Amino acid sequence: MVCSAFIRAAHEHIFLVRKVSHVFRCHQHQACGSRPAASQFAAQGAPGRVVELLGKSYPQDDHTNLTSKVLSKVGRNLHNQKYHPLWLIKERVKEHFYRQYMGRPRTPLFSVYDQLPPVVTTWQNFDSLLIPEDHPSRKKGDNYYLNRGHMLRAHTSAHQWDLLHAGLNAFLVVGDVYRRDQIDSQHYPVFHQLEGVRLFSKHELFAGVKDGESLQLFEESSRSAHKQETHTMEAVKLVEFDLKQVLTRLMTHLFGDGLEVRWVNCYFPFTHPSFELEIKFGGEWIEVLGCGVMEQQLVNSGIAMRLGITLKLWNVTPSSATQHLPGRSPCIPGLVALPVPAWLLANQHLFTNQQEKQIFTAYRRTPPITHLPSLS
Repeated sequence: MVCSAFIRAAHEHIFLVRKVSHVFRCHQHQACGSRPAASQFAAQGAPGRVVELLGKSYPQDDHTNLTSKVLSKVGRNLHNQKYHPLWLIKERVKEHFYRQYMGRPRTPLFSVYDQLPPVVTTWQNFDSLLIPEDHPSRKKGDNYYLNRGHMLRAHTSAHQWDLLHAGLNAFLVVGDVYRRDQIDSQHYPVFHQLEGVRLFSKHELFAGVKDGESLQLFEESSRSAHKQETHTMEAVKLVEFDLKQVLTRLMTHLFGDGLEVRWVNCYFPFTHPSFELEIKFGGEWIEVLGCGVMEQQLVNSGIAMRLGITLKLWNVTPSSATQHLPGRSPCIPGLVALPVPAWLLANQHLFTNQQEKQIFTAYRRTPPITHLPSLS
């Protein structure tokens, strides 16, 4: 019974992967909305010069700012290397969502995409998420551009529009992301994010609510600090409660019982209301993820008559051997360290049980680093 359910899930997943792949290929070959074609920029900057990356060529222009060091990091896919700390976190998150959220007939509700290409269009990275043209996050000094039309994704949200248009209601995206940061104990230009999106129909959201048949997802009203102009207060409060419960359970699954957490109101262009989740570690509060109710304009662009939520684990990065919660997870979302060499991980104990407590052996108390090189 279980095997047949997962076989059905696998066939459904293959169909969705093909559909999503078709959508992504469309981004490469045709403009959509205000998205510019790459050929517009081929004559700008240094004519004839191109950036070769992952088997494709991208014409350079005055926006090209990739360095050979950054290019060397692309395609390593640490989150897909078995037994790497990032892989372990990804697998634990997948396992949690697979166990907690089942569709019909008893197949995983969430599909997982962890091999989407890191090169995206600027439209995917910004415009598709309602990020204004004058927003500071678009600055050349904060991103890695192949040219004016293409860049290394600055967040996994760059794939949200494509996946929604592929017809997905619930999915997780895992991948490496790139931002021009100075290297220090809390920043590195290459890190990883894990993102989740779920859309609710009226029936799904109000199914367990008394007199839920009389409740509605949408109304015409005004925007406030608590909700969007198109959502009812009942729908927003219920989906907010569900979202926070889901993520609190996820943190407990990753770090164990007894973890102190708190929620902080914040702002993102693509969600409202928006929240950040912090955990207490070493006497300090550490921001680990952001989430919120998706802007209805984003949801309507893919699937109408549904209300969506999105979550994102922030800087999930390879952990140095000494940066871990003892007896809990080998990596701490939000704490940044230089990538761990693969040969060091190979010397660690290999865990066949993902639920086993995992503490990586410290190979050196003081890293042999006299200065922090720049990748900019």
